[in-house]
Amino acid sequence: GVDGVRVDGARHLFEEGENQADTASTHAWFKQFRPFYKSVNPQAMVVAEVWTSSFAVVKYIKGDEVDLAFDFDLASAWVSGVMNRDGRKLRSITTSETSTFENQQVAIFLTNHDINRIMSQLGRDFDKAKAAATLLLTSPGVPFIYYGEEIGMTGIKPDEKIRTPMQWDSTEKAGFTTGSPWISLNDNIETVNVAVQDKDPASLLAHYRALIQARNRHAALRIGKYIKVDPNNDSIYAAVRQSANETVVVLINLEKTEISDYALDFTLTGLKGNFTVEALLGEGSFAPL
Repeated sequence: GVDGVRVDGARHLFEEGENQADTASTHAWFKQFRPFYKSVNPQAMVVAEVWTSSFAVVKYIKGDEVDLAFDFDLASAWVSGVMNRDGRKLRSITTSETSTFENQQVAIFLTNHDINRIMSQLGRDFDKAKAAATLLLTSPGVPFIYYGEEIGMTGIKPDEKIRTPMQWDSTEKAGFTTGSPWISLNDNIETVNVAVQDKDPASLLAHYRALIQARNRHAALRIGKYIKVDPNNDSIYAAVRQSANETVVVLINLEKTEISDYALDFTLTGLKGNFTVEALLGEGSFAPL
């Protein structure tokens, strides 16, 4: 009845002498594991935690071993780029990682249960958290969301502090339990919780929901080709996602203030002709291109 498995520490299954990671024996095990679980359920999915450089991670996918593997290089670069409002870095790393993982066969994410929560890394800046969420849910690959990111939960290592109970409401135990939670809750449960953000159309939770709905509605955001777009302003991240029937332009303003004086170079997209532009998310009107 299980639809999939996440393999923890996947690169460390078999040692060969002093070599403890990415051994031939480990790769061989995954090669025989894949036909087994596909024989049980052809739609079953295995995602591997291979915490190392993408050049080593991709071998677990190209070798017909697992369906997906987490892209740690991309996650750390995304958080750093958003933190420093560096559109050039975000465009460069997204383009590079997209070319490394063919057919978008990669698990993309921002943080997980072993990494300081993104809201803590971003200095509790909700605008930056919205920018990071937009990157995640408009990029190629299969997005994974660590619980609590969608409302901006905070937490810094040790590990227990980034795995605190989910904050559902502002009651004493945050709606997580009627008993005793395994660890004390964060000090911001009164303002950072699902119940409060559920009522606020401008909340981080509302933004995540809108992004997920947009991704579900538009094939270009799920499976479309990724094309880098270079603005003349490095406070902007831009990209095109293009499927057979639609073209979606992704624009993220990384600054706190409005940016109006910028230009986009669509040369690499191959777009020709006249287009009617409509906003899928955000506000504003557009002139025909």
